Amino acid sequence: MSDEQLDFLKSQLQEIDTCSYTDEEVDQLEEELKVLQNFEKMNEHIQNFEQLMNNHQGVLPKLKEATFEIQTLSTYHEFEKTIEHIHNIYYNLLDEVETILDTYRSFQFDEYRFNELQDILFQVNRLKRKYGFTMKSIQDYREDLVQKITAIENREEHIFQLRQQLSTQEKKTKELALQLHQVRQEYAKKFESEIQKELKDLYLDKAIFKVQINETDLQPFGCSDVKLMVAINQGQDLSLMNETASGGEISRLMLAIKTTILEYNSIDTIIFDEIDTGVSGKVATKIGEKMKKTAMKKQVICITHLPQVAALANYHYCIEKQSHDDETVTSIHLLNHEQRITEIAKMLSGEVMTLEAVANAKKLLNV
Repeated sequence: MSDEQLDFLKSQLQEIDTCSYTDEEVDQLEEELKVLQNFEKMNEHIQNFEQLMNNHQGVLPKLKEATFEIQTLSTYHEFEKTIEHIHNIYYNLLDEVETILDTYRSFQFDEYRFNELQDILFQVNRLKRKYGFTMKSIQDYREDLVQKITAIENREEHIFQLRQQLSTQEKKTKELALQLHQVRQEYAKKFESEIQKELKDLYLDKAIFKVQINETDLQPFGCSDVKLMVAINQGQDLSLMNETASGGEISRLMLAIKTTILEYNSIDTIIFDEIDTGVSGKVATKIGEKMKKTAMKKQVICITHLPQVAALANYHYCIEKQSHDDETVTSIHLLNHEQRITEIAKMLSGEVMTLEAVANAKKLLNV
């Protein structure tokens, strides 16, 4: 922040400090000004009030005269309490009138004070328009100003402290990242062994799967560069999984990885979207069996075009697209037993079903 901005903040602080009142004090000042503004009218009303209460024909002399007039009846038991009550009213009223007059006499019109109050409240209202609607909010703004000014004036020290904190956090983060790196290296061997077993089940018994982990600088997920390496054929060099494997081989590799990972997380549902692409025959059947085994522990949703895989499902849904005028509608519905035979037969032979395809469908469904 520039020196000009610092000077601006200081000028705001100085402006607020010239008028440091509380909301209660402002209320008192406004009440005092109100009295001075209405002093002339107050004086007129007080004079009229005193005249009506105290002159020869006023309320108090007449009430006093009336109480003396009825005093003779106090010897009668029936009037005693009422006359005493009237006496009390007279003396209480006399005290209240004196209180009003004494309060009025305590007021004095001071033109200097009148102008001073106007100036103070003008300044107060100007600050409210600039910094807040109440003196409390203005004081809150003042505290923010003090913090900003202090931070700017001590920015070098503040920057130094931040750098120290950053250095400390970087050291702690690096230590944690190294611990995570070691854990990854330890579990990589077990992961490789489990994937190797899965690949053997998927007729990739010659394939070699390795997890290559190299230490790097700090990254969002630690300090490890993890690469999945594979050699599909015997004698082949290890390379990145997507560089040498065919579509069908990648499908089996991904199934092996997903199947293994599912054993270690809390995901309840997994979706395989055409993970059997590029395979057929016994490999397709094996992929289906792997997914069925996984379905014993998790909910498995599989999108497939292979009859060997579809036949292993507990529930078979058909997804269809239909065009009407200028729009295409996609629908999905659960197949019953007969519809399922028909759908798998279509997957075997195409739209034109043959008796052989229907027979093979029934065989796949064990019916």
